[in-house]
Amino acid sequence: MFCPNCGYKVKNIGKAKLEEQASLSSDFDSNKQIKVAYQCPTCGKIIHDKLSQEEMKSLNQVAHGKIHKARYDINSGLCSLVIGIILAAIGLMFFALSFDLQKNHTLDTTRVEFIVFCVLISVGLILAIFGSYLLIRGVIAKNTYQNVVKDIQNNTFVQESCVK
Repeated sequence: MFCPNCGYKVKNIGKAKLEEQASLSSDFDSNKQIKVAYQCPTCGKIIHDKLSQEEMKSLNQVAHGKIHKARYDINSGLCSLVIGIILAAIGLMFFALSFDLQKNHTLDTTRVEFIVFCVLISVGLILAIFGSYLLIRGVIAKNTYQNVVKDIQNNTFVQESCVK
C-alpha cells in the first residue's frame, strides 16, 4: 500500500493500530464509502483501498520522483563503492611500502607509510560499505516504484491491504 501524497510504502500493521488511527483522524468522513486503512507517518494523509483518478495521478508523479531519487542513490552508491575500492587498493600499496627492506623485510609500524595505509584502508572500507548500502537501497526502491508506475500505466494497480 502506497501513500498517494508522498509515496511512502506502508508495511503491515495490526488492526488495533488501524482502529486507533481511524478514530483519531480528522480527515475521515464516516458518510463516505471509503475504508480507512492507514495514516501515512510521513505526511499524515489517510491511505485507503480505493484511489481516485486524481490520487492515482498523484501517486504516479510521486513514484516517478522516487525513481529519480533511486537512480541518484544508485549513482552515488557506485561512486562511493569505486572510490572506496580505489582507496583500499592504494592503501595496500602503502602497506607494501611500510616493510623495512634493510631489516629482513619486517613490518615497521612506526613508518609514515603504515599510518597512511591504516587511514586509507579505513576510509576505503567505510566508503565501500556505505556505497554498497546506497546501491542496494537504490536498486530496491527503483524496482519497487517502477512496478508501481507500470501498474498504474497498465491500469492494473491495486492498493493491497496492509492489515494483517
